[in-house]
Amino acid sequence: MGLAEGVAGEALHLAPDLAGDYVVRYRSRRGRSLARSNLEVFEILATLEGPTTAAPGEDINVAWTGPDGAQDFLSIATHDENGEEYLIFAPTTNGNPAVFTAPDVPGDYEIRYVRAADGEVLARHTLAVVVGEVILDVPSVVEAGTRFEVAWSGTAGKGDFITVARPRSRRNKHFDWSYTDLGSPVTLAAPFEAGRYMVRYVSGKSNRIIARQPIEVR
Repeated sequence: MGLAEGVAGEALHLAPDLAGDYVVRYRSRRGRSLARSNLEVFEILATLEGPTTAAPGEDINVAWTGPDGAQDFLSIATHDENGEEYLIFAPTTNGNPAVFTAPDVPGDYEIRYVRAADGEVLARHTLAVVVGEVILDVPSVVEAGTRFEVAWSGTAGKGDFITVARPRSRRNKHFDWSYTDLGSPVTLAAPFEAGRYMVRYVSGKSNRIIARQPIEVR
């Protein structure tokens, strides 16, 4: 229990971090107990408010209330991890709401308020990291050399992009491309040569083709 400066005749103390019954004692310089008073410390409950689902790597905000004790923190953890184990954490001193980046691996997680004094989890909030199927909406025919729109839906990863390429070309061979973080729809330039081509949705992380739709250039 720390001692802080107060007005004359008073001493200001910091209450213990843990709830329970305590005794405040006044001692002489020789260590004799001259007076005592009982002190009951109540636990301050914590609450969490945030999204229940997120895409891998998505930034999320989590509003919280709690004791805001020294070194208290919020964390994202799996259900089987104890309070002192986590994948991602944010000290309460970082402010409210806390800002997290959701885990890259889809699955079920917990957002937690953890009391640093004893590792006790004071509040829990479920978070499911999910991947939505990517669907492309591509015009069936476009004019050579013109620009056309491609609408897309689903869960976008960091660095994902959409290309127009020959049907059997390698993943890194394409005529035009656009990052999905520009939103939907994106705009691509059709090749100048007539023929059949493929619009592809490509993962920025693995360079894997996630979705594709044919397009005719005339």
